[in-house]
Amino acid sequence: MSSEYHKQWYKKNKEKVNKKALEWRKNNPEKFEEQSWRSHLNRTYGITPEKYNEMIYEQNGVCAICLNPETFIEPKGNNNKLKRLCVDHCHKTGKIRRLLCNRCNKCVGQLDDNPHLLRTMADYLEKYNG
Repeated sequence: MSSEYHKQWYKKNKEKVNKKALEWRKNNPEKFEEQSWRSHLNRTYGITPEKYNEMIYEQNGVCAICLNPETFIEPKGNNNKLKRLCVDHCHKTGKIRRLLCNRCNKCVGQLDDNPHLLRTMADYLEKYNG
């Protein structure tokens, strides 16, 4: 069967297909979350969950910067589930660096991956702290 046939079939059955998909998501939240995570890792970073778990093992389950485990709790409907460590990557090259906790990942992002800015900020804090 052609892809054109499938496109037409989907157009005709879109509501039914979407309703069935939503029902499956509702009845299988753990499976859906796992599928979404696997897809996100592959689509966004080009890695498998096995590679992610290898990185976790190499880092002893802690953030590569602060050396603490993740403490951020997902607020949106995930039953107060602890967030996974973030895959840190260079935004210019796409190259994966390490895994970071939510706080460190956000800090690196806010600094636009600029080490000079971080050093300047550290100097400022040392100068005016206390």
